[in-house]
Amino acid sequence: MNGSNVKVKETDILMDGQAFVSDVPSFIYVDRTLVPVRFVAESFGAEVTWDQTTKTATVLHEDKIVKLSIDSNKVILNDATM
Repeated sequence: MNGSNVKVKETDILMDGQAFVSDVPSFIYVDRTLVPVRFVAESFGAEVTWDQTTKTATVLHEDKIVKLSIDSNKVILNDATM
């Protein structure tokens, strides 16, 4: 993270009682469990795109557009920053 190696603990994830299997592992970092956003979004029927230039994932679901950027604690929902 941020160019440094850190120790994390890989963890299994269940969603609706089903085991989550991915080529990208879920892990615990400090007091947070990190999972691939694509897995969570697509399991709800959303479409996910990635912009490498801005390092932003865009999640499209029904009439909502959510943008999540790496190293940002802000979320953009339909052009409103939260």
